[in-house]
Amino acid sequence: MIEYRAASDLGETDLAWLQARHHFCFAGYQDVDRLEWGRTRYINHDRLAAGAELQPSSHFATEMLVIVEDGEIYIKRHSGRDMAIGQNRFAYIAAGTGAEFGIANRSSKPASFTTIGLSSDADERAVYREPVALSAVRDWLASGEDDDVAHVRLRTSARVKWLELAGGQALDLHLASEFAYLVVMAGTINIESHRMTRHDGLAIRNEACLTIKAETQASLLLIEG
Repeated sequence: MIEYRAASDLGETDLAWLQARHHFCFAGYQDVDRLEWGRTRYINHDRLAAGAELQPSSHFATEMLVIVEDGEIYIKRHSGRDMAIGQNRFAYIAAGTGAEFGIANRSSKPASFTTIGLSSDADERAVYREPVALSAVRDWLASGEDDDVAHVRLRTSARVKWLELAGGQALDLHLASEFAYLVVMAGTINIESHRMTRHDGLAIRNEACLTIKAETQASLLLIEG
């Protein structure tokens, strides 16, 4: 089963200083048909205005990957050890028993970033991992499966991969989990009769293999579990 979710149909937050799209229920966007998908609790695409700041909020029992698409953001912590995440880089935060942080854009231009939240246990303390370039990770960005080669070892049974396709390239996507979710981060692809562009999503369940054909150079985000 697959369900195509166009970017134009995603939940929306539209403020003077923040525009966001939500693949799943989040904050003011509530839709009983779009609750979590497997271990995926939320996927948000945010555009934060120059000089703007998301005030600190508390997180529990969630593992997060923050991927910066344009500009640079700062993860602001009470300890004062702010973490900068630049363009085409990602950082990992495991909230565990509790993590509180804000997000700031200190530049003179807007910053765009995507945050993935995965359900996890809350029996360990919070962990912050320093950002790394997406291009530096050849296998899984993050995985909780022991057999996977991954930059980040997740606490939960899920995995996240970044895929780069050249224009005209075809790829057979072999899936090992009941639940999977695919997001186009850049470019245009075709998959199972759906033409997908930036921030379009595909909710997948009980599919062993899907074929992707890239119309243009494309970047994809795959979450399994």
